[in-house]
Amino acid sequence: MIDQFEEVFTQIEVESERQQFLDLVQAAVSMEDSPIVIIVTLRADFYDRPLLYQNFGELIRKRTELVLPLSDDELAESITGPAYRVGAVLEEGLIENILQDVREQPGALPLLQYALTELFERRDGALLTKAAYQDI
Repeated sequence: MIDQFEEVFTQIEVESERQQFLDLVQAAVSMEDSPIVIIVTLRADFYDRPLLYQNFGELIRKRTELVLPLSDDELAESITGPAYRVGAVLEEGLIENILQDVREQPGALPLLQYALTELFERRDGALLTKAAYQDI
C-alpha cells in the first residue's frame, strides 16, 4: 500500500530517483506471475502526474479504480463506526457539525482523519464533544 502517492512528485526532487521508483513499482506488478499487488492512493489534483511517464502512465490507465466522494451516510459511518468500536460516545449534534464542515470539500478526508484523532485525544471520559471539536 502506497498512501499519498502524490508525494512521489512533491518530495522526490531528483528526477532520476523518481523515475527509478516508478520503474521499480511497474516492474514489480507487471512481471508475469507476479504475486505482488500494489494499491496506491493519489489525490485527484495529482492524477495527471504519473501519466506523464509513458510506461507507468499506461499501467495507471489500465488499472485505475476511481473512488468517488463519500455520501453523508458513508461519512457519518466513517466517524461513528470507529468511535463506537472503542466505546466512545458522540455528543448529540457532533456528527452534523462535522458533516457540515466536511461535506463536498475536496481533500477533506485527511483533515477529517486528523480532526477525529485530535477529538479522540480530547475526549471527556468516553464522550466526544462539540466543544472539543470546535477547539480543533
